[in-house]
Amino acid sequence: MTSIEQDYKNYTDSAEALGLNESISTKAHLVELNISSWAGRKKDKKASSEVNAVNNAEKDTASVSKKLLGTCEDLAAIHTLIGQIRNHNHYRLTMPWSDSGIRLLTEAARPTYEKTMNALVTEFYLCVNTFISSYQWEVVQAQLMKAKLGDLFDPSEYPSAESLRSKFSISYHIAPLPDSGDFRVDCAKEDKERLQAQHIEFTNMQVDKALGDVWERLYKSLSNLSERLDYGSHEKKKIFKEGSVNAVVDMIDILDICNVQDDPVMTQLKEDLTRAMNGITPEALREDDTLRLETKRKLDAAIKALPSLK
Repeated sequence: MTSIEQDYKNYTDSAEALGLNESISTKAHLVELNISSWAGRKKDKKASSEVNAVNNAEKDTASVSKKLLGTCEDLAAIHTLIGQIRNHNHYRLTMPWSDSGIRLLTEAARPTYEKTMNALVTEFYLCVNTFISSYQWEVVQAQLMKAKLGDLFDPSEYPSAESLRSKFSISYHIAPLPDSGDFRVDCAKEDKERLQAQHIEFTNMQVDKALGDVWERLYKSLSNLSERLDYGSHEKKKIFKEGSVNAVVDMIDILDICNVQDDPVMTQLKEDLTRAMNGITPEALREDDTLRLETKRKLDAAIKALPSLK
């Protein structure tokens, strides 16, 4: 038996042991998010050369980058929103899949993902419209107010409002997760079987990687809150914010929607943490020593149960 065949057998055996007769392709999708924007920055070659010359440095050792609009709140709002879309929505509701940026989206998470992303796409273009409407005024201010760019101002570096709009875009695409039976090419039977086995092996590895990301995110949220709760009634209270509690609560939902393999460990942790965090508030944890220590104990028990840390 080859290693690929053994991997397939191990995958099948483990799936059957967990009652996983349904292909993962029926439980998850692939999703790709594409966002483009105008940075509003430009390398100033002349200023860069002058800095290198003054400091006796080699050419291109130092680089001077200028913000063409100085501090532009409307453009900054777009960049802030992009970060929120990627980090707090797209990455939160999906799991890593390939190096190209494509991520795994479970069917359980898809409705929430689409509803959230559609609203954010609308918000993104509203922000773009606000910025474009004030763009010409910002350019004039950059030229008139020496405090912004001074002698670094170069009118040729500013695109027209019409061409600038085309630099902003956002879209996402949800595609089916290929099944091992999707090899329909006209090739020899043994080659088709080999390709199918390789696909199963790759899928198995990528699922492990995706779930490993969930375990890592859970570990970070649990360990952060546990560390913040680690003080006695006569010790100096540690500072922790509401976000530390919310991060753990949020991960409970993530465990539910990202459990693409119906992993009993993930299911049990989700149930244990649901009970542990029921009714928990930052104020109660700060004021009730018994509640704080009991909550920490439950969090530490969950940390020890994480498969990736065994």
